[in-house]
Amino acid sequence: MDADWMILMMMGIYSRWLRALWGILDLVSRKEAAWWAFSTHHIRTGEFIENQRAVFESIKADPQNQKNYFLSGKTVKS
Repeated sequence: MDADWMILMMMGIYSRWLRALWGILDLVSRKEAAWWAFSTHHIRTGEFIENQRAVFESIKADPQNQKNYFLSGKTVKS
């Protein structure tokens, strides 16, 4: 019982530190309105998740937008 409690406590501390670090990184990161990032589906590699696909379709023709893709092994279906 004590070991389980200790693991849960450490996970909570780790989670808080991770959120704090992510917030700091977000504050100091450079942001541009024309930068976009898209990742593929975690199971169906090579496909966008539904909402990401909709956003991608709405901005893909604009040459001013810089589009970055995070792929998991395959190319993205157009």
